[in-house]
Amino acid sequence: MTMPRVAKRRRKLKPALPKLFQPGFIDELDCRTLMARALRQRFESIAADLGGIDALSTIKASLIERFVFLEAVLLRMEAALANTDDAKASAEVVARWVQSVNAYQGLAKVLGVNTLAKDDPWKGLHNAPAPAASETVQGA
Repeated sequence: MTMPRVAKRRRKLKPALPKLFQPGFIDELDCRTLMARALRQRFESIAADLGGIDALSTIKASLIERFVFLEAVLLRMEAALANTDDAKASAEVVARWVQSVNAYQGLAKVLGVNTLAKDDPWKGLHNAPAPAASETVQGA
């Protein structure tokens, strides 16, 4: 005799990103969502770039959290722009987007994350001398 299946109650997923920034929101994320996992991974990656979570001051950790939040907000705005045909609504979103990008760049500078990647494949290319005319392929 088989037992009847009982439907399990699933907890409702909380939104991955709060509507307003709340300090500590990274720790409160429901990691069952792809967005929450991406935000947490982004926070940890930036913290690692800056020496690891244990090496961060409280202020730097807070700034990283705001940086990650703002990055997610920018993604929402960009999605809204891609999905609207209303010119007035687009203009309003673009104005907020520009302000947010400026804030995002400011946080990046304060955090010091504007350094080059460790494995930059183009690193030597910027300072390489241009090839001489005799080195170019002739008659190809």
